Amino acid sequence: MGYDALVSLERWWGAASILLALLTLLVFIPGLSDEFTWDDNGLIRTNENVQQPERYGEALTSHFWNVSSDAAQANETYIHLYRPLVTFAYIVQFRLFGSHASGYRAVSLALHLLCCVLTFFWLRRRVPPGEAMYRLLAVGLGAAVFALHPSRAEAVSWISGSTELWMCALVLLAALAFDSKRNWLAGIL
Repeated sequence: MGYDALVSLERWWGAASILLALLTLLVFIPGLSDEFTWDDNGLIRTNENVQQPERYGEALTSHFWNVSSDAAQANETYIHLYRPLVTFAYIVQFRLFGSHASGYRAVSLALHLLCCVLTFFWLRRRVPPGEAMYRLLAVGLGAAVFALHPSRAEAVSWISGSTELWMCALVLLAALAFDSKRNWLAGIL
């Protein structure tokens, strides 16, 4: 394959990834104006542990549902969940956005877009070589199913669902690092 053909093919790959991002935005952008929902209230809006700097240490070293309300504390299931990365993200987001849910939702949407693009590139490495357009179609459809499947709505639309987005981004980064023979980086992620 000549240089011009490779450049043309790379443009198709770039166009497909941009189209995927635009479709994903089109589907999820209406949710940016929503307010805090369900668990979002306990984890962020009324949680003094992510709002007050003197309580950050407690927030980052205790279980995920160690919130300032007693409702979550009473549930035995919750005390086994430890998610310091997500808790740290809530702390940073509260410093940036306060009680404005749209900022948190924008972060969730950005994380989902990152996961979609990472999925696209991971599938690109995993789909076996073959006819270029069929391969592009397979990768594009696979990434589109991931990006637009209704099961993604809760993770993207509920701020408390961002836990899944952080995990997904780290797993995909680790998979890409592993595929690139950067095992040390995959292990860290």
